Amino acid sequence: MGQHGSCVSILFSGTLVASSIALHTLLTRILPVDVVFYAPAITWGFTCLCLQKAISHAYTLMLMAHFILASACYWKLGTSNAVLNRVLLYPLVGSVMALVSARYLPAVPSHGMAAVALLQGWSIVGWFLMAVVFPASIISSIEPQEVRGKRLENFMRQPDGRRVESLTVPSSNGVNLDVVVVQTEEETDRWIIYFGGNAEMIEDTVEEMSGLTEIVRGNWVFYNPRGVGRSSGYAAEVRDLVDDAVHVVRHVSSRYSIPPKKLLLWGHSIGGGIAAAVVRRECMESPLLLDRTFSSLSDAAVAFSPLYATLTRLLIRYTTGDLDVVADCKMAARNKKLVIYHRMDEVIAYDVASLGRKDVLRELRVKEGMVVELHGARVQSPHNSLLSAFEERMTLCRCVSELFR
Repeated sequence: MGQHGSCVSILFSGTLVASSIALHTLLTRILPVDVVFYAPAITWGFTCLCLQKAISHAYTLMLMAHFILASACYWKLGTSNAVLNRVLLYPLVGSVMALVSARYLPAVPSHGMAAVALLQGWSIVGWFLMAVVFPASIISSIEPQEVRGKRLENFMRQPDGRRVESLTVPSSNGVNLDVVVVQTEEETDRWIIYFGGNAEMIEDTVEEMSGLTEIVRGNWVFYNPRGVGRSSGYAAEVRDLVDDAVHVVRHVSSRYSIPPKKLLLWGHSIGGGIAAAVVRRECMESPLLLDRTFSSLSDAAVAFSPLYATLTRLLIRYTTGDLDVVADCKMAARNKKLVIYHRMDEVIAYDVASLGRKDVLRELRVKEGMVVELHGARVQSPHNSLLSAFEERMTLCRCVSELFR
């Protein structure tokens, strides 16, 4: 009887753990965009159901703290902030449901309970790291969209002869992406899709980047990834950002009949990692411009992590997902590439993560003359300043022209 009870206990725990794994890994993949914001609340509620009976007193205290914090946020902001709704308000419902219904459910074995708690902890760590890796969704939720929208409207009304078009591009899981296309007054076959850094948004980027005429003249495409600005959904993992980029590239290429070799994928910082991933995934022959980009996302994280480098790389790989620019570029050996870096980059540490390192450049097999080291002590930010602020702008102009030949 004891052995039978032990088997049942193990089977019950295994079922709960398998269910928890499925919820944490699949919900954001399968839920439609209208309800995907409830995914964290569902997984949190399931975890609370498993834990509530064993830690009833501690759980009650935790629920009270959660309720006070959520109430304060609701009193201050209501439900206007999508990020707070997702991580604080909606999970409160899961906590309350667990408290009410736990008495009707059987007790969870300690080993199953521990495994479910670890999975929830891992999920929370993953969410936190994703917020650090890609804070644009949080930043965009702070400033009202109406304010940013007015900046974009003012740009679109400028009487400078450029044709500016606003598009909505569908992505995976029913997500809709906000896209802006800026075409030059003169006809040109040069097209550039810009993949920005982790805190960049259309409204703050479109005017500056499309105005880089001393470096390149062409038609520009800008977009906000999911969860940023007017783009729906939210990015749970790095692959969501790559999915969005792929759909933008496909849509724009088809809509404007752009030959791959005339479509430059220009990536800055994390955007370079996304651009390289798109080229590899789509087997495209489009040229790549990697502007102050890392060798891999996990390499870039090492400089900011208090943990050992190996542990940091593993943590990134198995939570947010990694972007391996070197590996992706190796698979796109025939693509023309331009690598831009700065030794004093305050975000991409040169000795750990820069594409400008000699050993990395050998692996990338970049054509001679297509590696540009930026200089200039007067720039405000070696990582974020516009390329036109550096003294190498004429060299950059020549190199970008070479990418389109």
